[in-house]
Amino acid sequence: MEASARCPSTHPTSRPNMPHHRVRFSSTNIVHPLPPPIRSRSSSLTSDSSAEQEPSETLSSTNMPFPFLSPYEHRRWHVNNEKSSPSSSWSPPTAALLTTTMPPPRPLSGGVNDLISLPDSGVPYLLYDLTLPPSTISTTLPKIPSSRLREPAIYPPRLSITLVHPHLPWSFTILARPGSTYAYVSIADVFAFLYAALRINATANEFVGLPTDDLMRGVAMAYRRRYERLWRKESLASAAAAQQEQAEGLKRVDFLLGATRFLGIAPIPGRADVWQLQTT
Repeated sequence: MEASARCPSTHPTSRPNMPHHRVRFSSTNIVHPLPPPIRSRSSSLTSDSSAEQEPSETLSSTNMPFPFLSPYEHRRWHVNNEKSSPSSSWSPPTAALLTTTMPPPRPLSGGVNDLISLPDSGVPYLLYDLTLPPSTISTTLPKIPSSRLREPAIYPPRLSITLVHPHLPWSFTILARPGSTYAYVSIADVFAFLYAALRINATANEFVGLPTDDLMRGVAMAYRRRYERLWRKESLASAAAAQQEQAEGLKRVDFLLGATRFLGIAPIPGRADVWQLQTT
């Protein structure tokens, strides 16, 4: 269904003199399942006594496999429809892409796992566009064992963590995977959850509920750019993908206003159980 901010079929709350933003809304949530494991012929096997007893690939600065993730449909997650409050400030990366010679150490005194904590350089260790499946994650590190992604996202390990973002009117609570041999929220859980939660379709009421017209324009533009970038690849497959993305309509990821590149998560002063999702 294609509609504007005044879409009569969904009866959104309108504002006087509200600009006409052309976006499309869909009542069907389509979340593409995570792909099967990607095995690299050149990957060497490493062992990690603290990890589960299964083969662990050494990952280079190419696409990372997620061999330990089940499809999205079998995962548990909750979305809290509540406004996220302003959180601690952070600076986006401004330096050129850097290469680190060794993986970051595991934190010893508690807090965010260093692998998903934004380094002082401003360049994250894991590169990920939240509009794409987690299988597209790459790294700035020369090599990293895939077992690192099974480490706790937060220390001490937790059964659940809640994430907020200044641009998103929702908070997200991630639960440890049921049936897993490790009873905590892992780094992999964070990425799989974020992809699934942000692929949920936004409603017309959520769109017109944005506090300013500038934000509405920004969200509409993010939606348009998300599917238009597929057209620019100039292939039949990309054209079909672009048509599908457009038809699926506005999604929650569009509320990030195009700031979809993952930087990390960070603690919020005064909110011990809530963490900020950092993007650029």
